[in-house]
Amino acid sequence: MGTKIEWVINPDGTPGETINPLGWGCYGPGGDAENPQICGYCYAARMAKRKLVQCPDCRSFIPHWHEEQFCKPLFWKKPKKIFIQSMGDLFGDWELQFNIEEVLRLNIRCPQHTFIYLTKNPKRLTKFAFPDNAWVGVTATDQAMAETAVRELAKVKAKVKFLSCEPLLGEINVDLSGLQWLIIGCQTGPKAIKPELGWILRLIDAAQQADAPYFLKNNLKKWMPIKHLRQEWPRER
Repeated sequence: MGTKIEWVINPDGTPGETINPLGWGCYGPGGDAENPQICGYCYAARMAKRKLVQCPDCRSFIPHWHEEQFCKPLFWKKPKKIFIQSMGDLFGDWELQFNIEEVLRLNIRCPQHTFIYLTKNPKRLTKFAFPDNAWVGVTATDQAMAETAVRELAKVKAKVKFLSCEPLLGEINVDLSGLQWLIIGCQTGPKAIKPELGWILRLIDAAQQADAPYFLKNNLKKWMPIKHLRQEWPRER
């Protein structure tokens, strides 16, 4: 069936996939098992609270290994885009390096697929080698996060590096040179922070200055005075 995440699209235009080798679970930026720091806008945590899965650790939003999720790409012969750990953060400080390396080895074992990684802990990315079929991104919701993301991504060796500004919670002004993609989306829900049009336009300008494709999520239509949003993907080399 594939994922509903708009920017995870297969080469043939069909929806891509998500897998969660660490199940549903995250302790949040700077958090750990004893002191979780879950982001207030986390959709994954909200879904876990709705008890949509049988696994008790997933329902408690505790990171843990799921072998059946890890193995899925091995059985998909047709090339796919696969978003890794959509319900958590593979590069959280709490995660064992061995487990991260095991997931990265999937790239080599499944060269037909493209694996997409996204983290809020960019400093840990520099400790790993990314195969050519990896897209490596960092989430940034405000200026401070974006500055850290761009600085750390500059140290990462990957063919496609990107910044995901979702949810966009404040003005971001950074140089995107050296990045191959930008995603912009807004917070949703009854208490969502409304993004200013200027915030969005400033990021678009930064992407154009860097000659980087950008993807405007459909949830921005409420705030942008156009019907059709530009939705581009990286130019793979």
